[in-house]
Amino acid sequence: MKHNRQPFTLIELLVVVAVIAVLASLLLPALSKSRAKAKTISCASNQKQLGTAFALYYDENDDRLPFGFWRDSAGTFRLSYDDLLNPYLGGNLTEAEKAAGSAPVTKGLKVLACPLDTYKRDLAPRTYSMPRTSPSNSGVGKFVAGSDNPPAPVMIGHISESSSTLLIAEWAGILTSSGVYNNQQGAQGSPLDSPQQQQLYPPLLHKLSDLNYLHCDGHVEALKPDATIGTGTIGSPKGIWTIAVGD
Repeated sequence: MKHNRQPFTLIELLVVVAVIAVLASLLLPALSKSRAKAKTISCASNQKQLGTAFALYYDENDDRLPFGFWRDSAGTFRLSYDDLLNPYLGGNLTEAEKAAGSAPVTKGLKVLACPLDTYKRDLAPRTYSMPRTSPSNSGVGKFVAGSDNPPAPVMIGHISESSSTLLIAEWAGILTSSGVYNNQQGAQGSPLDSPQQQQLYPPLLHKLSDLNYLHCDGHVEALKPDATIGTGTIGSPKGIWTIAVGD
């Protein structure tokens, strides 16, 4: 027996379309949040890999942490912490490329960039910075420009509270007049001194809800920037930003 199927009426089709639209409006925000959460987890994984590279470095260098940045007085070389960690991260930069002040894009390492960092760079992006924490220069990321003497090394064994001392924080740098952010692999960029910089330049990494922070003992913790300052301020932090005990 044949059954004659009636075609959908216009009203029925409109109802189906409306139901699909409602379902999409409910599901898409959840999917967007899931994607952002996955990228946040990937960012934490990147930092844990960096923590392993730091440990390998100081294990082979008499417990000395790499400095944040060093440029000699003549400007013949510029070395940043990621240059020093390059071989421990599977990189293959030559000594000349390390000294050049910027890593070639073709040799950029994905582990040095948060997946949520989509800000424009001239070269390979670097999201992660060692904290200088000025004006006191009390963070682990020692920074010297224009000197023939390297920064004084920070010894990992001299950090009394390694589980609450910052080693790496997220920061894309400052927007330059050419429209790019200046933290790039192998480059000087700008030294990271406070969570105030994280809030201002740029303000969208993880939407500033919680940023990932790698500590000197190797663990990564997601924290709001203003929860990291201890007895300091957002512009002049203490807490995890310094090597000092109990601040």
